[in-house]
Amino acid sequence: MKNQMTILVSLLFCLNVSAQWSVGPKMGVGILTQSESDFRIQSWSDHGLYNLRYIGGTNVKSIGLMAYRDLGPFFIQTEVLATTYGQKYSMDSFKKSDAISSEYIEEFYVVEIPVTAGVIIRKNFKLGVGHILEILADKNSELSQFSYYRDTSNKIDHGFQMLIGYRLGALHLDVIYIDKFNSISDSFNFGNDEMKLEKSANRLTLSLGVTF
Repeated sequence: MKNQMTILVSLLFCLNVSAQWSVGPKMGVGILTQSESDFRIQSWSDHGLYNLRYIGGTNVKSIGLMAYRDLGPFFIQTEVLATTYGQKYSMDSFKKSDAISSEYIEEFYVVEIPVTAGVIIRKNFKLGVGHILEILADKNSELSQFSYYRDTSNKIDHGFQMLIGYRLGALHLDVIYIDKFNSISDSFNFGNDEMKLEKSANRLTLSLGVTF
């Protein structure tokens, strides 16, 4: 992962040198926007019946680099961000378990690589859309204490993002909504159970960047 980050950072600086890009640091905070919801579970294992519910997310935190290019009435913006966030669950009636807690958190550590293109309005406002690549660097799950737990997270995920921003000189203030393509239920499983939850861990973030 360190080698990948080095390559990506080097790429951003090469863009700055060769194609009139401006590059600088960026950081952001945000939330997961999905509301509480019950999983639909078809149990095929012998661990016993249980109730599982998604109850929300932790704060989203990001830090990294951004590259920006002004193309007259248009712009292109890309970033490499180290991002962390958590998804919270409640569960009860899980048989054959000594677990005491009924609330569990899965923490994700990812590298985000969004590419956004859009228009500049009145010289300062940015409206853009684009694709985001998400690489899973690490994951910690309190659900792993159950012997039937299986980590089914994808190493690489994709999503769609919408950006509303304001540029004042070197400063970039961006509000970004990320719509992930995969479902919350894709990240883990218990035994051979079929788990369904037609919602994604979509994110809304506020970020501040400085380009030079």
